[in-house]
Amino acid sequence: MEETKIDHLGPIKKTLDSVGLEMPDMVATGDLSVNESSKKIDKPFNKRSIKLPLVGSIFMHNGEEFKVVYINEGQHRFTCEPYKGDY
Repeated sequence: MEETKIDHLGPIKKTLDSVGLEMPDMVATGDLSVNESSKKIDKPFNKRSIKLPLVGSIFMHNGEEFKVVYINEGQHRFTCEPYKGDY
C-alpha cells in the first residue's frame, strides 16, 4: 500500500468511525481564476475626494496602531509611524 499525505490522520478517522460520526466528502473543486466583475463603475474614482486625516490622528490597521506624522497634500498622501496606545 502506498503512503499518502493524510495517513497521519488515520487515528482520527478510526475514532470518528468508532463513535458513528461520518465526515463529508471534500467539496473544494474548481480553479482559482479571477473573472471580471459584471458591475461597471459609471464614473472613474477620484482618490482626492477622500479627506486626509489630521496630523496627530491615531488609527488602527491590521491590529496595529499608527499615528499620522506628515501630510503631503500635493500627492494626496500621508505618512504615519507605529504608535503604542493605552489599551
